[in-house]
Amino acid sequence: MRKYLLIVAAVFSLMFLSFSNGGEHKKPFEGLVIYTVSKVDQNNPGPMPKEYELYIKGSRWRRVMPDDFGGNIEIGDTNTPEKVIRLWEIKGAKFLLLSSYSGEPYNRHYIDSVKQHLNYVIYPTETKAIQGYTCKKLYQKTRSIQSTRGTVRVPVYYTDEIADYFTPLYLPGLPLELKITPIVDTVSTYTVSSITEKALPDSLFIATPYYKPLKVEDIPRVTDSLMNVK
Repeated sequence: MRKYLLIVAAVFSLMFLSFSNGGEHKKPFEGLVIYTVSKVDQNNPGPMPKEYELYIKGSRWRRVMPDDFGGNIEIGDTNTPEKVIRLWEIKGAKFLLLSSYSGEPYNRHYIDSVKQHLNYVIYPTETKAIQGYTCKKLYQKTRSIQSTRGTVRVPVYYTDEIADYFTPLYLPGLPLELKITPIVDTVSTYTVSSITEKALPDSLFIATPYYKPLKVEDIPRVTDSLMNVK
């Protein structure tokens, strides 16, 4: 039970990385990007998924983060980055998450704050090829997930051939390798393992009526109830 709640907490920490700069100057991308854990802190691996999927179609995006009991799905649009749909699946049950602490006012304030205080340093001589894309290295100073007063330096390899669709860092391009600290003293490095350009159905970017509304604060109660069903 405690381990599963840590997984849920870690995914929620990553939800704060669910906004975008829109990347108007980039070539529109449509297809699937798969991120895979390439390096994990062996002393404390943390409760992060081994792989997650990012679907992109125009200004719309969908991220799927599976786990042993179901998973989390986020759906957003770069034109309205503060309005992210968050879906949660556990043991066959499906929920539309209603968050009291990460709703539209907080998200809009966060986005505006980051946009007004861009702070990253690009190292143009440090490059690497990831899935056929040339990536540049930068360090982004951003707000700590654990404490809104603190900051962390996030090392990132990004490509300027695809817009940054899914992070609040407002980078010059899509990160193809980045480090995530879901909880204190844990680090997971995600590297893109596949990029496939293909047509995607519009149905991927809408929430179906099969998801029942659920307040975030009720997750522990629902989790306990569903995990103890025999």
